[in-house]
Amino acid sequence: VTASEIIFFWVSRMVMAGLEFMGEVPFSRIYIHGTVRDAKGLKMSKSLGNSIDPMEVIREMGADALRYSMIMLSSQDVYLSREKFEVGRNFTNKLWNAARFVMMQLEGFTGGSCRLDADPKTLPLASRWILSVLEARTREAEKYLSEFGLAQASEILYHFTWNDFCDWYIELAKPALAAPEGEEKEKTRKVLFYVLEKICRLLHPFAPFVTEEIWLNLKACAHEGGTWPESLMLASWPSAETRHCQDDTAEKSLEILQRAVSGIRDLRANLNIPPSEKLQAVFLCRETFAAEVLDAARAEVLRLARLEHFEIRTDFEKSKSYVGNSYPDFDAFLRVEGVVDMEKERDRLQKKKAEKERYIQSLEKKMANESFVKNAPADVVDAEREKLDEARRVLAAYQEQLALFC
Repeated sequence: VTASEIIFFWVSRMVMAGLEFMGEVPFSRIYIHGTVRDAKGLKMSKSLGNSIDPMEVIREMGADALRYSMIMLSSQDVYLSREKFEVGRNFTNKLWNAARFVMMQLEGFTGGSCRLDADPKTLPLASRWILSVLEARTREAEKYLSEFGLAQASEILYHFTWNDFCDWYIELAKPALAAPEGEEKEKTRKVLFYVLEKICRLLHPFAPFVTEEIWLNLKACAHEGGTWPESLMLASWPSAETRHCQDDTAEKSLEILQRAVSGIRDLRANLNIPPSEKLQAVFLCRETFAAEVLDAARAEVLRLARLEHFEIRTDFEKSKSYVGNSYPDFDAFLRVEGVVDMEKERDRLQKKKAEKERYIQSLEKKMANESFVKNAPADVVDAEREKLDEARRVLAAYQEQLALFC
């Protein structure tokens, strides 16, 4: 493990010395990490006094937050500031809160297992989906780790844990968990336990402390807990136990459900409609499969998208009462008559769009000034460039919102 600027002074000389004195190359693989720089682009060093004390970060955000944040950074040069560690802090907090919720649902439950004893085909759609995605992400993480792609592996597991498990599976599992004792609730709890236990194993090399604590709590709910290793660090990588759950149909079905729910949520957000407002929607499906999925998942779509009712159509003529967006399998239309003053909302967005365009013009003029770019401090130039990028994103959002009124 070395930095790029000392390859010749350290790595090359070790190779030459090994060949000269031992007759062999001392190592065959070299991991070259990026140079850590401060927010201004200067290399961090004790002499400049621009280093970040890791102990301060640990006291403020935790050792796992520091560790995960640093691993997620790529092998390119890193412009490091305290804000960079918020990614790891927020992630470990998200994982801990999700684990607390799971442990509440497992109270009095002793049927957990680190092996899946049920046939995945007999499980509800959401459970089949999360198991299939878990298997896929495990394989992807394995591939990157075998190639020393620590940042890529950590990012894959980050998104699986945060988006797939926390944001979607837990939400989809809540009705079954809230139901009276029964077969579906039992199966859901087992899958919830199984996936969280695998997440702990997968994340342990990146965030050892929080995963160890969660795993030990899970151990108390396992019917084979007495045979578990004393510590998570002694447990095996889960690859050998997740080779039979791939379900392409479940993954495609959940993609459609997610697009439907996210599509309605986006329409609401673009028009500032509060989540408490129950609305009606129409899904114009181009494929029979999409229509079947939405019909079968009607309860989930109604609950997660906060809809009062929705129709599934194969033909639909949009009126002024609806706004909509297009997706690969369907078009989603939201009825906003009596909820949104369309003329007033259009005028408001056009005014915001014009203001943002003027702001972007002023920033572009500033960034086109070679004297400013050349002479201003690097962090000031970067800040202005970030302002411009953010302003362009906001403008694109306004344009997208205005397109709803066409």
